Amino acid sequence: MALALLGALLLGCQGTGGGGGPAAGPAGPGAGSGGHNALVLVAEGRRSVGWYLRDPLTGALVDRGERHLTAQSPPTALAQSGGRYVYIATRGGHVHAYRWRARRATLVRLSAPVTSGGSGITSLAVSGAVLYALNTSNDTLTRYRIASDGTLDAPASFAPRATLQALASGPGGLVYGLTGDAIHSYGVVNGRFTALAKTPVPRLIAATSGASGTLYALTAGHVRAFSAQADGALTPSQSQALPAGMTPQAIAAGPRLLAVTGQGSDGSELATFPVAAGALGAPAAPVATHGPAGALSVSASGGSVFVTDTTGDDLLAYRAPSAGRNVALQALARTRLSPGAMISLPVSVVIEPQRLYVVDQSTGTINQYAIGANGALTGPLARVAVGTGPSALALAPDGSRLYVTSWAQAGPGTVSAIPISASGAMSTPGAPAQAGEASMGVAADPSGRYLYVANSCYQNGAAGNCAGSVDGYAVGSHATLTPFGSNPVSTGGDNYPMLLTVDPTGRFLYVSEFDTGAVGVFAINGASGALTTESTAPGAAAGGAWTVIAGPSGRHLYVSDDNAQGGVSVYAIDAATGALTLTQTLATTAGDTIGLAIGPLGRRLYVASESGDLDVFQRPQPLASDARFQHQTTIAGFPDAYGLAIAGNDQALYVVIDGCLGSSPRPGAVDALTIPPFASGLTAADYPPLGGLSTTTGSCGGLVEATAGGGLG
Repeated sequence: MALALLGALLLGCQGTGGGGGPAAGPAGPGAGSGGHNALVLVAEGRRSVGWYLRDPLTGALVDRGERHLTAQSPPTALAQSGGRYVYIATRGGHVHAYRWRARRATLVRLSAPVTSGGSGITSLAVSGAVLYALNTSNDTLTRYRIASDGTLDAPASFAPRATLQALASGPGGLVYGLTGDAIHSYGVVNGRFTALAKTPVPRLIAATSGASGTLYALTAGHVRAFSAQADGALTPSQSQALPAGMTPQAIAAGPRLLAVTGQGSDGSELATFPVAAGALGAPAAPVATHGPAGALSVSASGGSVFVTDTTGDDLLAYRAPSAGRNVALQALARTRLSPGAMISLPVSVVIEPQRLYVVDQSTGTINQYAIGANGALTGPLARVAVGTGPSALALAPDGSRLYVTSWAQAGPGTVSAIPISASGAMSTPGAPAQAGEASMGVAADPSGRYLYVANSCYQNGAAGNCAGSVDGYAVGSHATLTPFGSNPVSTGGDNYPMLLTVDPTGRFLYVSEFDTGAVGVFAINGASGALTTESTAPGAAAGGAWTVIAGPSGRHLYVSDDNAQGGVSVYAIDAATGALTLTQTLATTAGDTIGLAIGPLGRRLYVASESGDLDVFQRPQPLASDARFQHQTTIAGFPDAYGLAIAGNDQALYVVIDGCLGSSPRPGAVDALTIPPFASGLTAADYPPLGGLSTTTGSCGGLVEATAGGGLG
C-alpha cells in the first residue's frame, strides 16, 4: 500500500478536504491520481486520534493508523491551522500541538501540552494565527497565539458573561461563541480581548463557517446563513427549512454543500443542502444513516461527507457526486472505541506502482510482478532469496517493507524484512529475526509499529509436536525487528496455529487453529504491542481452519476451512472485546478451501479450493447490520489453488496454483481474472481470464501465497 500524500491542509477548524468518489479510470504503474482526496482525523477511545483516508480508486476507507496522546485523558476537540498544524484538546484541560506530515500521513509532536486553566475543554476554533479553546469547567475562553512553527504561546483567558456551549471560527482573528439563543462575537480591540457583538438566534443548536466566510447557524427548524462583518456583527442573508420531522444535532460546511445530521421519524438522518457562492439551496431528501450520528465533517470539494456512529464505533463515508444531491453511503470503517470530534484534511494522493508478490517455496524466493492498469501481470521484475521454505508474507501498512516467514519443519523459523522503494523496487533483506517452531503466518498492525508471527509447530519431525505460539516484534526505523520480552505467547496447546491477521483498528489479533478449527483472539496493547489472550471462537467444523482475514470495515472476520467439507466461517467482531460470534457458514462447491480474498468495499468474497473451483459470494448491501453473503457463481479450472490476492484498484483477482498438493497440470502458475463491476446475476463468463504466468521449476511449483501492493489498497 505504498503511497505519498502531498498538498497542504486548508485553514479552518471545520474540516476541509478534497475530491469525492473514485477516479474515472484506474491509474497504471507509476501514474499519479491527479486530484484531491479526503482524510479525516477522529478523536477515539481513551487517548488516541485515528486517521482514515478515502481510496480514490475504490472509494473505500483505509485506516492509516493512530496517534497515542501523551496524556491519559481522552481527546475532546480537534482543530487545524494553516494547512500545517493540528491541535488536540484533552479532557484534562490540555491542548496538544502537532505538525502534520502530509507526505507520511502522520502527526509529529511539537511541544509539551499547554493548559487552559480548567479541566473541561469542549471546543476548539482557529481564526487567523489564533487558537481559541472553550473550557466549560470554569466558563472561560482561552486565546493562544499560533507561532510561525505551530507552537502555542501567550495564553490569555477571558470570562465571557454568556455561558457558551461551543465555538465557531470567524474571519480575521474573530471567534463566535454559541449559546442556546444567540451567537456572540469576540476579538481583540486595542490589544484587549473583548466581546464585540451579540446576534439573537432563537433555538440555536450549532454553527459552522463556510469557505466563503458565511456563517451557517443550525436551529430547531432551519439553517440560517449570516454574512460576517469585520467588526464582529452578523447580517442575516437567507434561511432554509430543515426536512420535515427532523430534530437536528450537528452541522458541517464544504464549498459545494452543507450537511446536517439529526433524528427523523425512522431514525437518524443526514440532510444535505447545495451551496453556490455562499447561497444556500433547498435540501435534498434526507438519507437514513447507519446509526445514531455523532461527529460530522465535509471534504473541501464537498464530494465526501463523513459521519461517526456513536453506538457502533463506526465511521461512515457518503459520496456526494453533485452539490447536495444524490448523496449515498459508500464505505464504512470500524473506528477505535468511542469516536468523538472529527476534522477533515485535504490531501493529494499519488498512486504508486502496483506489484504482486508471490511466495515460491521451490526456489526459496519472493517473486515480484508488475500489475498493469487492467490487472494484467508482467515479469517477474525481481526475485529475492529469503532462505529455505518461505511460507507467508505481509506488507507494511505504508508499503515500505515486505515481511516473510520461513518455515523450518524440524526447528525454529525466521522472519525477514525486504525493503521496498517508492518506485516498487525490492532490496536484499537484512538479517532475519528468530521465530518459533515451524513459523507460518505473519501480520503487521495498521500503525506499522508491530509485527506478529504464528508458530505452528506443525509436523515438527525432529522434536515431535509442540504447543503453538505467537511471537511479537517491535519494528524499528530501519525495519529492524526486536522481539518482545513476552515472546512467545501460547495459543493454548497443540492446536497448530497457521495464519493470522490484525483487525483494521489494530486492537485485536486473530489466529487460525488448524487442529481444532477454532480462532484464537488476542488483545494488542497499543503502547507496547504486547499480546493478551482474550478468548477462543469455535469453528463451524472440527478442524482445518486455515486462512483468516478481516473485512475492510473491521466488523467481520472470515476463516477458510481446509477439510473435506470445506466452506467459510463468517464471524461478527465485537468492537469492545474483539470476541467473535459465528453469524454465517458459506458452503463451497468443493472441500479443502484455502485461499480467501475480499473486495475493498466488502461486497464480494472469493474462495479457492484445492480441487480447482473458485467460488464467488456477494452481498448487495454490505453495510447493513444483517448483511449476509449469497453464492454468486463458481469458476472452474484452478487445480491445487492455494492463495488469492486482489489488485489495489480492484480490477483483477489473482489465483496462486501451488502444484505441490496434488495433480496440477500447471504447477507454479499465477492466473489473473478480470473483476467486473458489481452487479447481480453475474456468471463465470463475467470473470474473463487476463492471462497467467508460470514460474515452473520442476514437477512442483511451490507457490503458496501472494499479496498485492502499491496503489492505495
